[in-house]
Amino acid sequence: SISLNCSGFHGPAEWRVIKKLGLNSTQWETSTRTLYIKPAFKSHSGEYWCEKEDGEKSSTVNITITSGDVILEIPAFPVMEGDNIALGCKKKTIPSSLAADFYKDGHYLETGYVGKITIPNISKSNEGLYKCIFTESQGKSPESWLTVGGE
Repeated sequence: SISLNCSGFHGPAEWRVIKKLGLNSTQWETSTRTLYIKPAFKSHSGEYWCEKEDGEKSSTVNITITSGDVILEIPAFPVMEGDNIALGCKKKTIPSSLAADFYKDGHYLETGYVGKITIPNISKSNEGLYKCIFTESQGKSPESWLTVGGE
């Protein structure tokens, strides 16, 4: 199950959760501050944000629903330049202590020998698509986008 909440936004106008449907198409997913998706399916994957009627918007969050059992743990919200971030690779059925290879934009990045790596001093060049693959043929995660914001 997933819960998307716009409660951090203030003002008299109603904030709503929006989902991008296509290149120039969006849809109000709910008219309240919170959207509950239970159960979640692959079709719920996509780009979501909060918006109020006058067009003011929050940052976006990308959500990927997968039927696979390998999950890339990555920040869902934009990270700031200079931050240190951790990425993890885990399986739903076992602890994440297996060695995993991490990739950015399809290129090998690093091996995390306990299923985790740290990327220090993030910059705009770290923005991109990440995935992880367990080195002992235990499967791979779907790709997830890491967004790096400025100061």
